[in-house]
Amino acid sequence: MMIACDDPLAPGEYLDLRRGRQVVIGRVVWRRDRFSGVRTQDVISADALVNEPRLEARPTGTRRSEDRSTLRHTMAGEIDAARRMERSRSLSQAMQFGALGLFGLVAAATIAIQVGHMLAAPAAQITQALSR
Repeated sequence: MMIACDDPLAPGEYLDLRRGRQVVIGRVVWRRDRFSGVRTQDVISADALVNEPRLEARPTGTRRSEDRSTLRHTMAGEIDAARRMERSRSLSQAMQFGALGLFGLVAAATIAIQVGHMLAAPAAQITQALSR
């Protein structure tokens, strides 16, 4: 997972992230500016982590909120959603590249036509002077 923080973490550091009753343990594997990539100890559910309500105090004990089959089903849905998101991102990236390429071609054609019109009058005068 990628996290952003004001005090960047160095690669190799360990991270203990807590939100509500969720606990994520991981190791920082890369860093760029204020962003860090973390390899987690266990598979995590992003939805469960984000939707977990914050606690007023530290939890007194751990509890098992989902059994393995429910967790696998949830993770399969999240993996499918991540794949769809990645395909969508790739498609939008390709469309952006195509739109910029098309814009560049139109701009180049417009400039070429304008330069051709600007040089047409002097070229006609030169042709007329040489034909006398």
